[in-house]
Amino acid sequence: MRRLATSLLATGLVILAQTASSTPAAANDSYRKTCWNIVQNGNILSASCRGTEGFSYHSSVDVNLCARLGEDVANINGRLHCVGHVGGTYQQSCSVTAGHWIVLEGILYASCKSRSGAWVDSQILVSSCAGGNIANIDGHLACTSR
Repeated sequence: MRRLATSLLATGLVILAQTASSTPAAANDSYRKTCWNIVQNGNILSASCRGTEGFSYHSSVDVNLCARLGEDVANINGRLHCVGHVGGTYQQSCSVTAGHWIVLEGILYASCKSRSGAWVDSQILVSSCAGGNIANIDGHLACTSR
């Protein structure tokens, strides 16, 4: 799981940067820049999308799930995903690359600096911190009271 998350983070940040938006998932169409044969059947959006290595993949995503999570649809390395951003004090000491974090299907992934200065890959289910603050606690993402 950690390797999958790291791979998604490393390869998808360029495409993710194009998708940052506060609009609902169905309204954000930045994936259209790198996807084609786009078809929506009910709540399922399907498309062929270009990955970072130039390969193309057929992928689908549930746009209703993205909307419920408050996330947008994005092409992450050739595959459609629900992606979003979430605030918190973790942003002061966690990074993926140059200050970017990523939320995929409701899970926040980031690398956080520990007290010893080491970078630790961490993740947290965003909904588990409803009403709280997501913070870096010695290299690990955790929910704290505000």
